[in-house]
Amino acid sequence: MYLNENELKANILLIDDDPINLRFLIEILKTSGYQIRAAVSGETALTSIEMKIPDLILLDINMPEMDGYEVCKMIKQNHMTKDVPVLFISASNEIFDKVNAFSAGGIDYMTKPVHPEEVLLRVKTHLSLKTMQERIEKQNLQLRQEITERKQIELQLHQYQNYLEELVKERTEQLSRSNEHLTQEIEERKKIEVELIQSAKLAALGELAAGVAHELNQPLNGIKIIAQSIIIDIHKKRLVVNELTNDLTDITHQVDRMAEIIDHMRVFSRFSNPELMELVDINTIIFGPFKVLGQQLKTHDIEVKTVLSPDLPKVLGNSIRLEQVFLNLLTNARHALDECQKKEKKIEIISYYIHEKSAVIIEIKDNANGIPKHLHEKIFQPFFTTKDPGKGTGLGLSISSKIIKEHKGKLELESEVGKGTTFKICLPVEASNLAVKPAPLE
Repeated sequence: MYLNENELKANILLIDDDPINLRFLIEILKTSGYQIRAAVSGETALTSIEMKIPDLILLDINMPEMDGYEVCKMIKQNHMTKDVPVLFISASNEIFDKVNAFSAGGIDYMTKPVHPEEVLLRVKTHLSLKTMQERIEKQNLQLRQEITERKQIELQLHQYQNYLEELVKERTEQLSRSNEHLTQEIEERKKIEVELIQSAKLAALGELAAGVAHELNQPLNGIKIIAQSIIIDIHKKRLVVNELTNDLTDITHQVDRMAEIIDHMRVFSRFSNPELMELVDINTIIFGPFKVLGQQLKTHDIEVKTVLSPDLPKVLGNSIRLEQVFLNLLTNARHALDECQKKEKKIEIISYYIHEKSAVIIEIKDNANGIPKHLHEKIFQPFFTTKDPGKGTGLGLSISSKIIKEHKGKLELESEVGKGTTFKICLPVEASNLAVKPAPLE
């Protein structure tokens, strides 16, 4: 029988007052690679356990002075040894004895004479279950620690949002007081307006933070439900390996999703580091924002169509920063479609490679109301926005343009009133990168 590394290292304690039975079990288990200890009485066994806690105990019931039931109960009452699995071996096949064995804390019961293959199979099964339970408990502890950290981050974001709201309120009050002396203090008012615009930028970050906190609730609830289900299955001893693997994979995906959302928040407020540039697949990055905006787009009845060239060469860039550009452009498109009165609201994303320019092109189109031509030159200016006061910071396109410039590319606007808007991103491809194929899209 094949044994993995953990089972080879497993320490098994045999407790039986019959030397013949002990020799029989020792020969079976040692031949299979287990580390074996033996005790001929309950008192000797308890002393041996105190010296070194075994991984599994095979326990005879009928022994003088202290029977197997009493030994098992004492093992289970000790917090250091209560989790050690105890497998009873007895010549009795009576239901009463089996019930007593399980009531004392045993996990299994074998009737003498035992068959070597049955002994090995049951030992291997219970050692595997013990290893799996220890692994699950360790993973659950790690998950609880991560959830605690996420909650602390959420609390910090909430506190930061409150600070921003108070800051905007304070600046607004200053502006109201300055209006009484508008003619004499016009230059001072301009300074205050600049401060207010800067505060609006921070307020936008606070608003996004609140949205992210809301987005985190879903994966956190999912993790809690899955973890509770696993705990119930452990207690009821009905764990199924395939189902457990799926549950733990789901938890990992939920944690990864929360980590990605939090990373977006950190990146949004800092400049790109040129040292973090690497070869990236644009098509993969395009799908990133849908982890945050996907559900919102569905809720707003917006149809999204992607036409992505599968043979795009990789570009040198910062994947997180480029993803922020797509997030900004998609958010702007969603706002524009929310304001238009069209029944069919569409966003189309296209990617392709132009050999003559040695560049990857990405187009993000919407069929909203479009942008008047006289505003085209202003659209990428910092703090410029066409939205009503309080509904936009005017920083999204400015930041996006800056990021694309950092990648030695261009961000261009094409828009026609009544038909919609297209933002076109052009990213250069170095000749040495043309042979690097992107990973296939999932």
